Amino acid sequence: MADTSDLVLVAVDECDHSERAFEWYLSHVHKDGNSLIVLYCHEKLDPPALLHSQHSEEWKQTLREHEEKKDRVIEKYKTKCEQKRLKAKIKVEFGKAGETIHRIAEEEKVSFIVMGGRGLSTLRRTLLGGVSDYVMKHTQIPVCFVPGHGGH
Repeated sequence: MADTSDLVLVAVDECDHSERAFEWYLSHVHKDGNSLIVLYCHEKLDPPALLHSQHSEEWKQTLREHEEKKDRVIEKYKTKCEQKRLKAKIKVEFGKAGETIHRIAEEEKVSFIVMGGRGLSTLRRTLLGGVSDYVMKHTQIPVCFVPGHGGH
């Protein structure tokens, strides 16, 4: 019987938990024929309502740091994928993480979604909502959720 290959969306950010989820997926689930979409959700930063000149340097610095963080994450996963010779497409999308993961997964018709979790306490997760909760509530696509260690 022919082995079917899957298209897998792995949602990543700059935190250790998404790196753990990525590594866990490779160790436990990945098959040779699989292709990956490594998705980084880049939230748009809105400038402060009143952007006075004394704040503009601070704002430019914030934007620079935001861009650098994105570039570091992309570079890290690009390198990992190249080293492991994975068929992978790295995507950067603007928008809220939960909505973006759901939208890209639907558009690309992925077989399943891999996400890491920060290991928030139940109370904090209830108060904050949560990216994984959003994705699991809105998608029909299977989600592989790799929890983080302990609370933060």
